[in-house]
Amino acid sequence: MKFLAISAVVAICAHMALAVPAVNTNADIVPQNAGPGMVSAASFDVNKKKNKDDDDEDDAEKEERKAMKKAQKEQEKEDKKLEKEMKKAAKEKKKEEELAEEEAEREAKELAEAEEEAEREAKEAEEEAEREAKEAEEEAERELEKEEERKEQEAEEAEREKELELEEAEREREAEEKAQREQEEAEKEVEEKAQKEAEEAEKEAEEKAAAERED
Repeated sequence: MKFLAISAVVAICAHMALAVPAVNTNADIVPQNAGPGMVSAASFDVNKKKNKDDDDEDDAEKEERKAMKKAQKEQEKEDKKLEKEMKKAAKEKKKEEELAEEEAEREAKELAEAEEEAEREAKEAEEEAEREAKEAEEEAERELEKEEERKEQEAEEAEREKELELEEAEREREAEEKAQREQEEAEKEVEEKAQKEAEEAEKEAEEKAAAERED
């Protein structure tokens, strides 16, 4: 765009230079020391030369006008071309700006979506961590409860076993006492029976002895 603008300025300056009228160097010059005859001849030559110069000037003006018209047409053509190129460049620039704006909007949208996705993932990760922590805590509580129940059951079983052992020991003691009582009763019964038999035998012996004495 900058190069096209500079080219246009250069072209305009060139056409303006062509529009400047050419300087007529063939001025009427009359020697100051010329006499009357010399003046008349000189005047004729000057007039003739002047007429020729006028014709040449007219031709030069025509050529100049022609050149100016041509230059003007060329300039108009260049202006139109430049205007067309500038419009095209402006259109392309606008299109590029629109594309850049669309790209920026798309990138901004993608960035916003990425941020939303990151926030959503972070929130989900936080919720997942909280859920896992809660589940771990609940699992730990369940394990603790199970351990307490197991220990309580073991304690109850140990207590029941101890009670059973005590009951068994009590039964054994009672059985021993019963056996001892039975043994003592049996011994006492045997002793009483033996004593009774001895007393009866002694009594029979006394009766027999008494009977023999009577005989």
